[in-house]
This record gives sequence, C-alpha cells and structure tokens, in this order.
Amino acid sequence: MLERIWRAVLHAPIGAIIIFVASPPRGDWFYGFAILALFIFYEKNEDKWLRDRAWIDVFGAICGAVIYAILLKVGVVYGM
Repeated sequence: MLERIWRAVLHAPIGAIIIFVASPPRGDWFYGFAILALFIFYEKNEDKWLRDRAWIDVFGAICGAVIYAILLKVGVVYGM
C-alpha cells in the first residue's frame, strides 16, 4: 500500500507540468495534451511488458494535475 502511495506521489509532478504548460496566458492546450498522450502511451507500453500496475502512475499524474489546477484557480501558483 505504501509503495502505491509513493508511486502516485512521484508521478504527481507530471500532472502539474501538464497543467502548467497548458495554462494561460501563454499556455497552449495542445502541448499539455501532447505531454498527456505521450505519458499515457508510455505507461500503457510499460504495463504491457512489465505488468507493474501502471494505473497507479497515471492516477498520480491525475492527482497532480487536479491539485495544480486548483492552486492555479485560487491564485496560489501561476501559469506560464
């Protein structure tokens, strides 16, 4: 259980980076989407060969994206 939490925490910055890249005023949603698509492709491929429950990594990235989006909306952090 602790390993799952640690893996999710390690992948949270990827989600934050996706939101940061796609955030206004100069952000472009295309780059955020491209990073997201590449990350999911990588994780699916990794899970296919290693069977390491890649959904945990994707879950961590989603959590990071949601947390960063909330902080961005509230004004605690800023976009590009």
